[in-house]
Amino acid sequence: MQVEINELTYVPTLFLRSAEMQALEHLSNAEKDAVIPLVLLKPWANSQSLDGGIKRIEKAYPSRRYMLDIDRYYTRSSERASWSQYLRTQSSDGDFKYWRDFVGNFENIIPAIQHVGATETQIQKQIEWTDEIGRPFFFRIENNHPGNRHAVLDAIRNIAHSNYLVVIDVGWSRDILSLEMWASSWIEALLELHRDLRVVISGSSFPADFMAYGRQGEEALQERPLFNSLARRHNAARLVYGAWASSRPQGAEGGGPGYPGVALPLPTKWVFFRGSAIGGSFQPLAQEAVNSGIWDNNLSVWGKYFINNTANDAGYVINSAQQATAARINIHMNEQISRGNTSVISDVPEDYVD
Repeated sequence: MQVEINELTYVPTLFLRSAEMQALEHLSNAEKDAVIPLVLLKPWANSQSLDGGIKRIEKAYPSRRYMLDIDRYYTRSSERASWSQYLRTQSSDGDFKYWRDFVGNFENIIPAIQHVGATETQIQKQIEWTDEIGRPFFFRIENNHPGNRHAVLDAIRNIAHSNYLVVIDVGWSRDILSLEMWASSWIEALLELHRDLRVVISGSSFPADFMAYGRQGEEALQERPLFNSLARRHNAARLVYGAWASSRPQGAEGGGPGYPGVALPLPTKWVFFRGSAIGGSFQPLAQEAVNSGIWDNNLSVWGKYFINNTANDAGYVINSAQQATAARINIHMNEQISRGNTSVISDVPEDYVD
């Protein structure tokens, strides 16, 4: 049975891209039940309708609830109907009627309350709508895409139940610790309204490139130190750990050949193995990862199973940057789910095909 919204210990934020969806799809059933992921909506691949993205999410995460917000980093315009539909989801016309109608068609969506460019009345109308259809909801407060702070706080002040979350998203930065005071100011303001409000802290410090690490290197996660510092600062707050699942904002998904790389996420850091030639093979890098002292050979985790297959050149193997990213994100989510769950979470994987 899937975890309830008020029992969450980890919330991964996922962009609607092939690697993230593959990583989500290949979590074990127990892992999927342990989280309610937050997915950022944009046009999917070459789909003519915005519904195509929802179909891909629900293929990866069937028969379970998930949170949905708009991916405001996405700016790749096109002539397809999905692009115009995507733009309409951000329109405040009719108290964000297009967004409400779109979300209302899919019963497993926990909707974000749209507040960018919104008045307090428009925010309140969305809250009333979610209450009418009997769904939880959430606010996502973005550092990079600010909304109307006073309108959000005034609307939250008037909420008479606890069937919602607030996500404080510091965004992507190689120094997200510098954003602690911004996040802290929001937590403080929220706690003045409702002391028992559950607040998710999210963001990403994943490196933009790996050239500086040479053939092998490592980088500490800044997301956990940020969360821990905020938890100490607001020790009465009900904070929930969140992160972008080791990803960055929208960019090219693969494209031309580059330097191959394999990453092993650990609870507090990433370890990178990078090739020295553009368009090189992933197999020797997977072998380096498997032969390293940090490899635990836990092949019940799909991403590790994928890397192990690649090292042994057996079965389904990594042959693109997108697939290497999927393995990394899958392992990262497993690490963070396991950290927040006291029971063992694993299923024996099959030889997957995406």
